[in-house]
Formats: sequence, structure tokens, C-alpha cells
Amino acid sequence: MLRPAPAARPAGENQPTLHRRICNAFESIERIPKAYQGENDSASYCEVEKDHGRIETRRCVVSDILTRWYHVKELWPGARSIVMIESAREIGETITTERRYYVSSLRPDPVRIAHAIRSHWAIESMHWTLDVAFDEDQCRARVNNAAQNFAILRRITLNLLRQDRTSKVGLKNRRLKACASERYLEQLLGWPEQPPIGSSGSTPSA
Repeated sequence: MLRPAPAARPAGENQPTLHRRICNAFESIERIPKAYQGENDSASYCEVEKDHGRIETRRCVVSDILTRWYHVKELWPGARSIVMIESAREIGETITTERRYYVSSLRPDPVRIAHAIRSHWAIESMHWTLDVAFDEDQCRARVNNAAQNFAILRRITLNLLRQDRTSKVGLKNRRLKACASERYLEQLLGWPEQPPIGSSGSTPSA
């Protein structure tokens, strides 16, 4: 079993020996790729995402070679493969690249592991957003189903705020704007624009 996702545990620099061994392994794979292109030695998967002028290319490389070099308990209990996720983000003429390393309890299947890691970080990102925009961690509702009901309402509200493309401000400011402006709130909820009070919308008869 792997934490925090069931598919892969991040190998950070707080585990220097493990992190160094994984980095060295992938450096060897990149330096002499043909030597590691066996059935289970290494495999890769690449996907490209385009959104609002941003192009992100994610490459997932997996290998079980390190579990052969060292006893599995020296890496992590249950480890069956190591993983490198390389993210290249292109915005205009600027390109930034980031690499993250993981230990996985899954066999070296790059497609399955890449999707599992992406799903995990999507959930983590949502929890972070809910905490920043709604102070979710400070909610003390505990009576009956109150906590679950508030969680559902926060997620509905989050989705409505994210769909708004007219405001160039963050989610927290959109919340405040919805509290201060009934027109903006109606726009978020998809209600038709109401005529001013006292206006019948028709021409008075003579």
C-alpha cells in the first residue's frame, strides 16, 4: 500500500537515500535507454493538455529495475516499481520543466500509474482550493449530517464559481462578489435577468 495515493508514494528529499537511488536509476535509463528497454525494465507514457494558451506535456516513466538492484524493504515495503513524472509547461515563449519521483506498489504500467497519480493530485488540489476559498478546515459543523451537507454545498458553490469567465479574480473574491451583488449571484445561478422593480415591460394603454 502506498501513501498518500494508493498507487504511488512521493519520494521527496526528506528521504535522501531513496531519492538519490531513484534519481540515479532514471539517469542511467536516460543515458543508456536501450539497455533498459526490456519487457519489464522500463516503459513510458506521454500526454499533452492544452488550455487557455497553456500547453502542458506530462511524461510518465516507470521501471522495476531498482527493485532488482536492492532488497524491496530497503526501498519501501511492497514497492514494485519506481516512477518519474516530468511536466513541461509552455506559456508563450516560456517553458518550465519539473520532475517528481515516486515509489509504487503497482507493476510498471505507465498509463495506469500516470492516471492514478493525476487523480490523486486533482483531489489534493480540490481540498487545497476548498480550504483557501472556503476555510473548510475551520468548519466545526458536527451535528448529525451537517458536515456532509456543508461539504456538498461547498463543492456545488466551487463548481459554480469556477464556471464564471467574466471575473478575473480568485475564487475567494468571487464569493465576496456574490455576497455583495445580487446581479452577479443571479448570473452564477443561471437565473434570467429580471426587469427593474416597477417595470411591467409593456407600453401603457392610452
